[in-house]
Amino acid sequence: MRASEADAVDDDLPNQDHQATAAIISPGVGVVAATNGVVQVRPAATTTYTLTATNAAGSSSAVALVGVDVTLAPPMIIKQT
Repeated sequence: MRASEADAVDDDLPNQDHQATAAIISPGVGVVAATNGVVQVRPAATTTYTLTATNAAGSSSAVALVGVDVTLAPPMIIKQT
């Protein structure tokens, strides 16, 4: 993506007996609904977002890297013999 374009951070939390009661995405997003959903972000630079979900049993975290103005290397072809 390019700077100022939007991307989505998916807070896909299980909706079961162990459902999250609270969820936070950082940096810059904050508290989000502790159910399945999508949050739009517009980072100015490549950013790693951390989703932390909690319930009575404790907490769990996941990360998502959103790249901004990233140049990907061309694919490398390897000849097998």
